[in-house]
Amino acid sequence: MREDPSAPINLVNVRAGAAEAELIMVDQIAGPTWNRLSPMDRRFLIEMLPDEPDSSLADIATRLGRSLQYARTYRRRLIAAGAVRSSSKGRVRFLHHAFRSRAAAAVRQE
Repeated sequence: MREDPSAPINLVNVRAGAAEAELIMVDQIAGPTWNRLSPMDRRFLIEMLPDEPDSSLADIATRLGRSLQYARTYRRRLIAAGAVRSSSKGRVRFLHHAFRSRAAAAVRQE
């Protein structure tokens, strides 16, 4: 929040406003969904973090130490929850960047 609302807006104000909006978006979009996810759902999302823009299910299965079928099950769960979407055969992508940000925040909190 600016100290003097009548002062002209400058680049510092814009950057601060964008950062605040990002935090609100992550909290309001990804937060409620994240809170409803199981620990393994969350771990799946965390294992997607090294990949950009999308993740291979085979790579996620390897990182989880599980089978490809296991990863497919969690992909379906996370699509239904609105956290990821299929990007192509055998690949997934965060539905919204707020979910990537929320997963990254969970890693920082560990």
